[in-house]
Amino acid sequence: MWWAEGDKIVGDEFRGGNVPLRKGVLELIKKGIGGLPGGVEEVWIRADSAFYDHNFLNWARDGFRGEIRIKEIYFAISSVMSEELKERIEELREGEWKRKGWNGQR
Repeated sequence: MWWAEGDKIVGDEFRGGNVPLRKGVLELIKKGIGGLPGGVEEVWIRADSAFYDHNFLNWARDGFRGEIRIKEIYFAISSVMSEELKERIEELREGEWKRKGWNGQR
């Protein structure tokens, strides 16, 4: 994991070639957050579909508070467009889409 403001790696893991990409996603995120210096209150995570892991997504959405010192986690994780996901997206009406500030805006 890369800490952009500090220009440092705060978490990494070397894996053998036969280890699935999604294995241990939540543990890797926690390791990276643990490597941040004191005073960091927000974490912004952007990752590809290898991080599309329900344990991580549920934890980041509503389970981390009290477990770590970070006040807020924002994340954008891409996903493979499965038929079920496509159907759910198509069910959304125009007004149901909500934009979250990714470029520093809240």
